[in-house]
Amino acid sequence: MLKKSILFTVLITVSLKSSSQNVRDYYLPDNTVNKATFHDPRSSESGNVYSKTIEYLKNGLIYDIIYSNLVNNTPAAIQTFSVKFEKGQVEKISSITTNIMGKDIKHNYNPPKVIFKIPQLGKSITWIFNDDGDKDICTASWTSTNVGGIIKPTIKLITQPIELHARRIDYYVKGMGLYQSEIEGSQGKQITDTLYSLQRDILPGMLPEKNISNPLKLPNPRKVLSRKTYILKTQYSKQQIFDYYKKLGAVSQDNPTSLSMSSYEGSEDTCILIHFKKTGSVNYIEISLQCDFNN
Repeated sequence: MLKKSILFTVLITVSLKSSSQNVRDYYLPDNTVNKATFHDPRSSESGNVYSKTIEYLKNGLIYDIIYSNLVNNTPAAIQTFSVKFEKGQVEKISSITTNIMGKDIKHNYNPPKVIFKIPQLGKSITWIFNDDGDKDICTASWTSTNVGGIIKPTIKLITQPIELHARRIDYYVKGMGLYQSEIEGSQGKQITDTLYSLQRDILPGMLPEKNISNPLKLPNPRKVLSRKTYILKTQYSKQQIFDYYKKLGAVSQDNPTSLSMSSYEGSEDTCILIHFKKTGSVNYIEISLQCDFNN
């Protein structure tokens, strides 16, 4: 048993030494994917379905990272971080938080705030994160994670608010980004998010119907119904987006930022809602299914 433990430790050490300790390798998923979906195991306790998505959008030398918290597949809050990568660390330069009431809270950080660091092999590193007077002690250290039977090197990030007893523990797996989150308090640890899937967010059905030109490469709402709710960041204006979807048969709603659309061509239902939202300087399309076809 001792020999197996020593061998296991050696294998992990060799793996870490042979891999480039690039902070992007741990903070971001592999560049073949750009969206992570998380499951909250507390869902079964409350009767509601809690989940989260993280979208990683490259914008020149900056990454916009969009966190969407969902309750029963409906967005409850959206938070967008703009980050840059310096040697061995990730720096947050701005953030926009949109709550359930649609109110935006904006922050620009000058100097940028360090939110993630990669320690030297076998060691840990600690720093203070100060956000408008709320101080957290952050500690990053090495560990490993068993992913489908494969042991992967992992950065364990502990965030301890100075004025609270509870702390947050995040695990960043090489090639996968954030993998799991926990809250640890006086009653022990509780997992809050576990990675469910990684995907490349290029939707099926990008080709237009009825030979309608689609130069904006907008998604076809009738091809994303299995997702219930789909949120897409876009550079295009509401007018450009609505002009295209109206050609596909979408009609205006009482809400000037929404259109409705039938679930399939030729149907008279209005089961699809297309909603345009602007958060700061960022435009979003939200496509959601309004009908329950299981009933």
